[in-house]
Amino acid sequence: MAEVLQHLCLSLDGVPDLPQAEPGGRVLACSKTFEQLARLAAAKCKAPRAGRQLTLSQLRTAVSVLADAGPPPRAKLPGISQHRAEQSLAGALIAQALMEACGAKDVEICPWSTREGLLLEHFGVPTSPSGTPHFVS
Repeated sequence: MAEVLQHLCLSLDGVPDLPQAEPGGRVLACSKTFEQLARLAAAKCKAPRAGRQLTLSQLRTAVSVLADAGPPPRAKLPGISQHRAEQSLAGALIAQALMEACGAKDVEICPWSTREGLLLEHFGVPTSPSGTPHFVS
């Protein structure tokens, strides 16, 4: 597992202009992988905003939990869906390498994926400051 993480980190080091987290800034994660990892982390610790935020420390713990379990037991972990159990460890390792490469100590889980956000923007659906769409009927 350490070799895979090292390979991912070296690969990301070669990415030109990789965005870096700004001190005091918000880093958003909008993927099902991050969402499931945040739910797993929330089940392990009762922190404020649990499930809506994921720290690098919590992610590292989640990686260990996932690595200690095979795919069938992973599907029984909180937040990990059965159809994603096999890929959950790989996704967690990529998430960790990406957060480390970008200098992100924590990420805020965005309830909308990039695709959904672009579609909502394209159709002119207004959103609140938190990004939640305001649907008008």
